[in-house]
Amino acid sequence: MSDPENKPRVPHHWKRISDSLGSKLLLLLVSSMALAFGVLGYLNIALHRKHLERTAIADAARMSSVIKRNTSYLHAAQPARRTLPHHHRHGP
Repeated sequence: MSDPENKPRVPHHWKRISDSLGSKLLLLLVSSMALAFGVLGYLNIALHRKHLERTAIADAARMSSVIKRNTSYLHAAQPARRTLPHHHRHGP
């Protein structure tokens, strides 16, 4: 049923290009460059993510320290506020 003469034929110039050493080397070069850039891009993104995480943790620790200092200052100043005389304003 299937006739070997009816197979789709590749044009002669495409056959010559696909068999040439230069085209194989070019394909190898392009694919290896794509792989190298992909790996380097992934490593670069991972490095930036780690740096951003460290920065966020440092900022959170700094903010926590500020909050703790302010609350301890407020608690330490609370008894002093109670002993100060209150000045009420009468009228505008």
